[in-house]
Parts: sequence; C-alpha cells; structure tokens
Amino acid sequence: MKNPVVSIIMGSDSDLPVMKGAAEILEDLNIPYEITIVSAHRTPERMYDFAKKAEGRGIKVIIAGAGGAAHLPGMVASITNLPVIGVPIKSKTLNGIDSLYSIVQMPSGVPVATVSINGAINAGILSAKIIAISDENIKTKLINYKEYLASKVEEKAKALEDIGYEKYMEKHFESLNKPYSDKLGEECGVVGIYNNDELNTASLLFYGLYSLQHRGQEGAGIISTDGEHNYIYKKRGLVADVFNPETLSGLKGHISVGHVRYGMDNDKKTHENIQPMFVKGKRKSIALSHNGSLVNGNELKEILESEGQVFKSSVDAEIIIKLISKYEDENILDSIEKTMDLIDGAYALVIMTEKELIGIRDPYGLRPLCLGKLDEGYILASESCALDAMGADFIRDIEPGEIVIINKDGINSKYYYKKKKRASCVFEYVYFARPDSVIDGANVYEARKNAGKILAKEYPIDADMVIAVPDSSIPVALGYAEELGLPFGEGLLKNRYVGRTFIQPDQKSRERALKLKLTPLTQNVKEKKIVLVDDSIVRGTTSKRIVDQLRKAGAKEVHLRISSPPVAYSCYFGVDTPDEKQLLGATKSVEEIRELVDADSLGYISLDGLLESTGLSKENFCSACFSGNYPTSIGGL
Repeated sequence: MKNPVVSIIMGSDSDLPVMKGAAEILEDLNIPYEITIVSAHRTPERMYDFAKKAEGRGIKVIIAGAGGAAHLPGMVASITNLPVIGVPIKSKTLNGIDSLYSIVQMPSGVPVATVSINGAINAGILSAKIIAISDENIKTKLINYKEYLASKVEEKAKALEDIGYEKYMEKHFESLNKPYSDKLGEECGVVGIYNNDELNTASLLFYGLYSLQHRGQEGAGIISTDGEHNYIYKKRGLVADVFNPETLSGLKGHISVGHVRYGMDNDKKTHENIQPMFVKGKRKSIALSHNGSLVNGNELKEILESEGQVFKSSVDAEIIIKLISKYEDENILDSIEKTMDLIDGAYALVIMTEKELIGIRDPYGLRPLCLGKLDEGYILASESCALDAMGADFIRDIEPGEIVIINKDGINSKYYYKKKKRASCVFEYVYFARPDSVIDGANVYEARKNAGKILAKEYPIDADMVIAVPDSSIPVALGYAEELGLPFGEGLLKNRYVGRTFIQPDQKSRERALKLKLTPLTQNVKEKKIVLVDDSIVRGTTSKRIVDQLRKAGAKEVHLRISSPPVAYSCYFGVDTPDEKQLLGATKSVEEIRELVDADSLGYISLDGLLESTGLSKENFCSACFSGNYPTSIGGL
C-alpha cells in the first residue's frame, strides 16, 4: 500500500459523513490518503504533534474539518508549512479570527479555504490540483476526471430534457419526497415515578408519556426496577402503539423512567436512539431519559472513545450516562456533580438507579422539568399536564442547576451548580408545550391568549372573522379577536388521524396528502375578510399552502398574524430547527415573506411583546432563535 500523501483530519467521527466527499474524490483519482481524528480543543498536544510531523511523513496536503470558528484547520495551518484546506462541517461560511490561518499556507497562490455546500468534494479536487503541480500522472488523471464530470453533467441535462425537471428531481433526490414540517420540533419528553407502595409504576407512567406525545412521536420507552432487577421495553412508534397491558405488566418495579422521542431529520440509528438509555455497572445500574442537547457533546464523545468507550447511538443521552457510570465508584450524587462539571448545553434529566429517582435541570433552565406528588410517591415530568394525567398534585418546577433525589427516605434537593443567568426556552409558550401546562409559574394557555391581545395592539386590522391554524394558535386567535372586538370562528378543520409525515411519489400526490391534514370550511370563510393566526413561520411552505386554500375556498382577503417573531437563527439546545439558510426569517424581509406566502398583510408579534405575554421577567428567557443571543457558547456547532 502506498504511503498517504493527503491527510483528512476531523475533530470527531461524527464529522465523517461530511468529510467522506473528499475521500471519495481521492479514491477516484487513486491518490493515497489517511483519515485521522484530532481535536484542537481536547487533544491539542496530539494535534500539534500531527501538524509538526505531517510533512516529514510525506504528506503533501491536509484537509481539515472546520466548525464555526475553524479552530482545527486554523491551528494546524499555523504550525505546518503544508497547504491546509478547511471544510465547513455544516456547510456554513467559516468565521472567526482563526479562519484566517486556514488561508495563509498555500503553494503557487492556490487558495485553501472552501466554503461551498460541496466543500469536501471541492477540497478533494483542490488537493489533487495541488499534488498535480509536481505530479504529471495526477495531472493527467485530473484532466480525464474533468471530462468524466462533464459527461455526467451532459447526462443530467439530457435527463432533465427528456422527463422534465420536477420528475428528475423526485427520482434522484429522495429528500424532496419528504415534505418538511413548517414548525420547529421539540426533541422529547421525560417522566419518572418513585412509589414504594406500587409494584408496577410503569402502568401509571404510561399515561404520563401519553400526555407528552406532542413532544415526540418517533419512539417511546420505559425502564423500571424492583430494586434487584431491571425491566426494559422501548420501540419505534407512538406511545399507544408501543405499549399494551401485557408489556406494561412486565415492567415491574416501584421506580420507572420513560421517554418519548422526536425523530431528527439526520437520525441514522433510529432504534438505538430511542430512550431511556441503560448502563449496568459493577455496583449499580443506571437508566436515563434526556430532553435537550449538549453543545460540547462531540468533544466529550471523542474523549470517551479515546478511553475505549463504544457508542451505539448518536444521542447525547448516551454521552451523559457513560460519564455518570464512569464515576460509579463514587455515590450517585458525586457522579452526577462530576458529570455536570463537564457537560454544557440544555438538559432536563430523569435518572433511575435501583434505589432512587433523580431529576436534574441544566443551570440555564433551558428545558422544562417539574415535580409532582402522589399519595405515596413522587413524579418528575417535562410538563405539568403529565402530572394531571397521572393523578398527581403539582408541587413546583425544578429550578435551574437543581438536583432532586427521591428515595425511601423522602425527597432531597441540592442546588449544585453556580448560579447562571436563567434562560428558559420561550418557544415552550409559543408552540411546544400543551396549553393546559404550567411552566415556571406561567400558564401556557393564558400566555398564548395574552400574545394574541398584544399582537392585536401591534398589528390591528378590520376583518369579518378571526380564525386559527389549529391547535396551538387557537388561544392566540381568541385573544386577538377579543382585543379588537372581532368575531372568532372556525375556518380550518384539522384531521387528527393523519400522520405527521407523508412520502409520496410525485408533487400532485404530496399536495393531495397535505390537504388531508387541514381543510378550509368554505361556508365559514367564503366572501369574508379573514385574519389567519398562526404561531410561527419557519420555511413558509405551510403558510403559503393554507393561504392558497383559503383563497380557493372564497376568502376575499387573508391577513396573516404570527404570535412569534421571525425565526432567524438555529437552535442548538434540543429543538429541531432547519439550517439558517432554510429559515425565511434569516433570508427574507417581512414584506418578502408576505409576498412569498401570498397574504394581503403580515404581522409578527415583537420580541418584547412575546416575552411580555408570559407574565414573567423578560430577562429569564432564551430567545436565541429570534435574536441570535445564545445563553452559552455554541463553539464550532
């Protein structure tokens, strides 16, 4: 085997799906290469040693995966004399001062930073061009390869001409057959029960998971313990489809934890990602349910892998549970505290051992978690609606940075983490939470109705009727109508038995399937000037379709009112958001969005108005998806 002349480096193996484009180009051209994982953050000595010795090993070009600040290619380029090509991992432009280093080492004026969507592929071609400067054989291969690519382009052009653009795209790009949701997606919901007098707490926990189904529909799971044995059942699907009386009766024990998961677009290990996670150690077993997302998860995973840990899933919950079990010689509280010292980001955790149930909320309070009381036990849950479903009394919300431990001696609380600036997710009140929940002291229904009243003051309009996009926008529409003295009516009928995703073979079939979900009530909207109230616009696809349906049903005018500001930034704390280039709020003005969705007028509630609607201090919220002001560093994400 020939010695490698190109080195592909990345901070974590999770970067491999992006970086493999470079490897494929090098393989096509028979250029020997190597793939190495080094981190400028966690293994700087290894990174320095690699950069220092690369040229001596015969490496001619280095291709480095780059996060938001391009630390890895920047630092490597500052050490070596070799050309370094930086590839943005998330197809975003490299930024930060360090990215300047990634373009200073270049032979013959060849630029080395690539920032296109096909960054890794371009990096592979560029590295080949650099090598071709001193290698006629590679130069010849490149010429032939260019001709090969040109022939492929001609083939595609011919196919486009023969079968038409739309059919060609449907055939060759599977993602186009999946209509993206025009809503942000909450990743999951968590529940835990401790009840010494109950031998099958899982049967009660089922109702808690069922009430949190809106937080995740990809899969569900429960793990229980009787103090000696653990019982596990988790599966893809909705809660009512995953569990039945037989499976629930088999989940024995006085302690149980459960989870509902929202499937992300990039899930590759769907079954393995279903929680709760479970680890059986030498001294104790741990089960864990997590709602949220770590901003330093990749770095922590890299460290654990270097220590010999093997990961089966791609979720942060497995990172957290492996960190806790790593310190199993300590008592559980010490293990958790050491883990909290390492993890950063959003996390509401429900943890179970053979002896206790534990609830933890991150120091910012980004994700919700509350405590309830049964006659002879306690419950932890993402929302208070779960407590109601299980017949528990709401006690309080878990505070940011708080650890609550429940065992046979009762309940104990410790505020472990140093005080951070509170930053609860304001989108819980906009869309995620159920309207009958109370989060951090604010009633979700009342917050939404208040938002409608404020929206009416900010963007009033004279109309015949106010209607809502069901269901989360109904309280908003009621508030809007009440404030302006306008009639509220039902203008859209929602079919609640339609699944959330359709995969159809062609555009007409997709449109037909989407119409099943929301149908205009023609008799109610015909010849009327309508105010349509919705909670958010993400990509704009749903809004445009609904406005179009209302016009076809005979509405004279459609004025769109939105109870959240324009979503302009991605979330890194457990909310499934598109890339910023797909967010209308990031790429278009309000007037451009109005034209795109074909509304007669468009009004978004102001950020101050949204925060005011909760009745809580405006300083206590994370509104990064609107403002870009993140409560903690998002590093290279």
